[in-house]
Amino acid sequence: MGELQSLLTLWLIYMGVALSPGVNFALIGQTATLYTRREAFLVAAGVVTASAVWMSAALLGLIALAERAGSIFAVIRIVAGMYLIMLGVQKIRHRNAASESDISPKQPMASWRHYSVGFATSMGNPKAILFFGTLFATAFPPDATTTLRLSGAAVVLVSSITIHAGLAAVLSIEAVRRGYLRARRVVDPIFGIIFIGFGAKLLATDP
Repeated sequence: MGELQSLLTLWLIYMGVALSPGVNFALIGQTATLYTRREAFLVAAGVVTASAVWMSAALLGLIALAERAGSIFAVIRIVAGMYLIMLGVQKIRHRNAASESDISPKQPMASWRHYSVGFATSMGNPKAILFFGTLFATAFPPDATTTLRLSGAAVVLVSSITIHAGLAAVLSIEAVRRGYLRARRVVDPIFGIIFIGFGAKLLATDP
């Protein structure tokens, strides 16, 4: 019963954070509505992969090492931050460019670019280090077994896949996509501010 309670606590903590609107939701949502479901799934796959990397680092006790690996993670953080700022500026500048009749999906980028955007953005998020570094310590007792920790990792991974893939699937529904594209003049500046703000935070974060 104690292990089940620990797993439930872990799941509730993760879901509470993962379901909070943020840059991952914005990236997947924008991709789903402007491109196709396939491209949105690629971004979601990048986000899930980054979560799996940080979760593995937490399980193996490598978070402290990751925090010291300034050169590698600083590059990821800077690239992700600059990309988000550029994306945000484009959204604000081009908010009036699309007409209501312009509802055809955009020409997709290369698959690796969609995937790498999701991966780099999540990997470069300093909050991910703190979150995954404390997640298991918060939910599990200090003497938690290896089986319990691996079970918790599986719960988090399945939840991450479900949330992000589900978001990509729902927002790429044609009716949802068309509704978004007709509201781009209002919605795009909001997304632009979100992207710029998050990108600025990444660039301003100390290595």
